[in-house]
Amino acid sequence: MKVSFVIPTYNRAEKVKRTIQSVLNQKSATVEAIVVDDASTDSIRETMELFRDHPEVRYIRFEKNRGQNVARNVGIEAATGDLVAILDSDNEDFGSDLSPVWETLQQNKDLLAVFTGAVSCATRKRMGNFSSAGKVFGWEGFLNGVYQGEYQPFFKKSDITGKVFDEGLGIKRSCTTLAWLRLGKKHKFTILDIPTLLYDDTGEDRMGNISNVLHDAEEMYQCNSLILENFGNDILAYPKAYSTLQLNMAYYSLLFQGRWKAWKHLKDVSWLRSDKVRWLIVASCILAGPGLVKWARKLLA
Repeated sequence: MKVSFVIPTYNRAEKVKRTIQSVLNQKSATVEAIVVDDASTDSIRETMELFRDHPEVRYIRFEKNRGQNVARNVGIEAATGDLVAILDSDNEDFGSDLSPVWETLQQNKDLLAVFTGAVSCATRKRMGNFSSAGKVFGWEGFLNGVYQGEYQPFFKKSDITGKVFDEGLGIKRSCTTLAWLRLGKKHKFTILDIPTLLYDDTGEDRMGNISNVLHDAEEMYQCNSLILENFGNDILAYPKAYSTLQLNMAYYSLLFQGRWKAWKHLKDVSWLRSDKVRWLIVASCILAGPGLVKWARKLLA
């Protein structure tokens, strides 16, 4: 079994070194690390020189910034392994035995991908819902709570046709929910209760960073808007997911558009369908106004 780790990166020269080394430390399979550099302006070239004697490390560089999803798709296309894993350049391979992932995909021909567990770098705790581990699901699993949290996707390379991740979204964030819902219309997935990813939730560009939430509020709003635009009718069948989407849009709209735009989204979430506590929290934030909310979030950072 050969596993190709696709590592998209942008200006993470120091972190990607750890990411690559974690792949090289993987003992359960033959590996290749495909680093796709999205026109970084840092010392990435010097970092990659450190691995020039490792034929299993491949380096693809874009001369112009093309976005994370393009980098992922290019890496997937270049992969030569039986399995293809997505590994962001600030995360690390956890070192677990990957043979159960391959066996699961071999035994169930309907599966396009297997999702495995992520472990928080900050807390060392699991970051996903594993109560439905082993259950086969399609697009509905991304709305009904089966897929909830942080996971690592593994694909069977021979089953991949076309581009996996959506390109040309006009935002830098990957908005992977769009891809999962689209792919879930045709394919099946499952979750395995195996930790395979060490997730760096301490990074400045993670949405767990409060300053980054404030900076990227418009992009998060646009991502949620794209999901609603493309799958709104499907999401309506799952009131909790629909309410969550609208609450997110109201909150992010508040941060970059102001309170009156935010009301437009909040009014679409009825008391009966939504989480009343969160509804009240978002409503209170809107009443307080974006200035006070931003100040409060920075104070809590």
